[in-house]
Amino acid sequence: MEKPDIILTHGPLVIIAKTVQNVLVISIVHGTYANEIKWMWYHPIFGLDIVKYIAGIYTTHRLDMALYRRIMGLENVYLVAVSKNTKRELIEAEVMPNKVFSVLNGVDKELFKPMDKERARTLVEEWFGVELRDKVLLHVNPGPRKGTHILIKAIAWLKKSYGKDFTLFIVGRLGPRTYKEHIEKMIKRLGLEESVKILGYVEGDGLPVIHNSADLTSTPSYSEGSPPSNTRILGLWNVSSSNECWRKSRIS
Repeated sequence: MEKPDIILTHGPLVIIAKTVQNVLVISIVHGTYANEIKWMWYHPIFGLDIVKYIAGIYTTHRLDMALYRRIMGLENVYLVAVSKNTKRELIEAEVMPNKVFSVLNGVDKELFKPMDKERARTLVEEWFGVELRDKVLLHVNPGPRKGTHILIKAIAWLKKSYGKDFTLFIVGRLGPRTYKEHIEKMIKRLGLEESVKILGYVEGDGLPVIHNSADLTSTPSYSEGSPPSNTRILGLWNVSSSNECWRKSRIS
């Protein structure tokens, strides 16, 4: 087998650098969970789910940072963070600054490209059996860390203050079972069944159409590696906020 010139890997798989010599190893780091460590205790996840969630986040963060600090001592290893924020978190975790660079996420312009909004909305209505209202909001890759429960509360306020002439799509798996159940109960209790549609996992070809049907996206994340690149390509507004503004309380 011919020896490669560069090995490109992901996150903790950078440990492969221990097995090769005189080969440049670059590992992409999408996030560190540094800020999620502060907030994970307050998410509305219950029972064994919250134990597994906290243990998973905490262990991943501690082990990954320890690995990065140790492996960066090798001459041929570098990390590429997908945002300046992730780079800052790595450096704050005492990873060697001269071994960390930031390169923003890219996007497949052949897949995510603008299309006629009315055509996109017609397709979405046909595929998912929904009737869209005037404005379409989009929340992709939901879950506790992405602040989906915060967004649902904001949507209830939006409906009360400005009326119900909008549809929110939640696209992706919601995470732990008890968290998913909590979100579903919130939607029902707040009377948002007609305004909020949980689409679940959507295949890759469907995502560009859903994005094109939307007027804006929202990412109220507690911890985020990089902002969504595809929204900029499609000319969508992205509404987000500093995670430090969220109250340290569960949304009941």
